[in-house]
Amino acid sequence: SEVVQERRAEERGLVEGEVKIDEAESLNAREEEKAEESSHRFSMKRRKGNTKLEKLMQQCRQSIALETLQPGCWGAVVKRCKMLLAHHSFEYIMGFIIFCNAVCVGMETQWSLESDKLGQWPEELDILFVLIYILELSIRLVANGKASFLDGWFVFDFVLVLISAISNIVVPILSATLDKEALGE
Repeated sequence: SEVVQERRAEERGLVEGEVKIDEAESLNAREEEKAEESSHRFSMKRRKGNTKLEKLMQQCRQSIALETLQPGCWGAVVKRCKMLLAHHSFEYIMGFIIFCNAVCVGMETQWSLESDKLGQWPEELDILFVLIYILELSIRLVANGKASFLDGWFVFDFVLVLISAISNIVVPILSATLDKEALGE
């Protein structure tokens, strides 16, 4: 009788174990179906044309590609310069700066005709504008690399800024150095 009871207990254990295994397998199958259905719903939403998500994903892919091409901090600098150039207000700001520079040149010309003493401010203002233009060209050069020189406007701006930098920054520094040497200091 003990042997019979042990066999029945073993059979019950096997049966219970099989039931538990079957329950676990069916539960696992149901979870897989739910995950597949959820994945299908997500892909259907993407197919419907969630353009903001697609644009964000594309930007992420581009930034990842950019950082893998240019490791370290330099890649982040290039990325920031490209973002700055792509911003819609960058061109407006630079246009406004050019307009302000033109107004200042006009005022400087008018006042130089009326008076011999203008003071130091026009020269300092010219240096400020040249530094701003150097910064703009640097941003464009970092963002676009050597391809910047394929753009005619960039080359034109580059030559103008180079001439302005030489006449407003380099020449005064050299003349001050030569004056000091001439005085024997």
